[in-house]
Amino acid sequence: MKILLTGAFGNVGSSIIEELSGRSHEVLCFDIPSEAAHKMAEELPKHFTVEYGNLADKKLLKTLMRDVEIGRAHV
Repeated sequence: MKILLTGAFGNVGSSIIEELSGRSHEVLCFDIPSEAAHKMAEELPKHFTVEYGNLADKKLLKTLMRDVEIGRAHV
């Protein structure tokens, strides 16, 4: 299952990452670029991928949503 997690490196997103890390889902983590986010991304399991951007970028979100079965928006 492919999951899109927005706000991935915030407080709620980090808890969801922890929960999903032991599962085999393909997880796409989305958040604004920051030094802290990049540092956290380095620690993700290999079945996680990361994209950086802004939720206001509708074109980017539409692209990211391709093939996503579950989306969790945290704003």
